[in-house]
Amino acid sequence: MKLISTLFIITILSLLCLGGMIGSENYKNEEDYDNYIIRYDNITNNGIDSFYNRTISNYDTYEEGYNDYNLGYMITETLYYGMKMSFRVARVGIKIGYQNPQYNFIMFSWMLNLFLILSVLLMCLPALPLIIAIGYLLYIGIKKLIKFIISYFKHLFLFDDDE
Repeated sequence: MKLISTLFIITILSLLCLGGMIGSENYKNEEDYDNYIIRYDNITNNGIDSFYNRTISNYDTYEEGYNDYNLGYMITETLYYGMKMSFRVARVGIKIGYQNPQYNFIMFSWMLNLFLILSVLLMCLPALPLIIAIGYLLYIGIKKLIKFIISYFKHLFLFDDDE
């Protein structure tokens, strides 16, 4: 459960960093914030609504089973909500980046990625002895198999080393 909440927090912070990078670049390029946000909202809303309408139009309650329709509809609604919230969080990041162009959002994003990699490695740490043991057993097994094949072909073609 801690992993899911950690990944959620890292995702939110990464979206804020992404928006911060976009906002600080817009400030450095002297773009108007209001016009950029209007274009951003139009593009994202049109893209999300287009995805939602195309996906919902694929479900026909008369041809498919009713339960399949409900499951697909729930998945589509969840994706729609997740995409909409992701773009809204990035929009907040754009505002933060536009108001604070002096901050280095790229370095903070790099640190978040490093933290994510470390947390995944720490999550895999309890399984490391098992993975090492399986790798060692595979190594021993393959080594014995190769020795067996070599000795089998030596005896098969009568290449004895004894003579």
